[in-house]
Amino acid sequence: MEKFNNLSFHESTVITFEGKDGEFVTLLEDVSHNDEVENILITVKNVSKMTKDGVIKNELGMFFNDGEVLSLELDEEKLFILIEWNDFPTIKSQTVAYEIFGNFIQFNKV
Repeated sequence: MEKFNNLSFHESTVITFEGKDGEFVTLLEDVSHNDEVENILITVKNVSKMTKDGVIKNELGMFFNDGEVLSLELDEEKLFILIEWNDFPTIKSQTVAYEIFGNFIQFNKV
């Protein structure tokens, strides 16, 4: 795992978003890092709870095929991510707040 400082997830694109069986993984494209753009894989292991808009869920997946990160916050045991999901063919969008609780959160450049 690489250490990252000065990461900005705002307006990064969600490529994958999946939570099940005690693990959560999301791949984000166009994350700003020290004036460069990176793709970042975030993994949360030993997941104890996942919520979608405050409702506990056993599984998480992509709401629509396109997602944009509005906010991402991290503390020692929780990942909070606010995503605007878009379905361009039907001109629909939905903003959803997720909280993923786990005791191992890892960021990797891919």
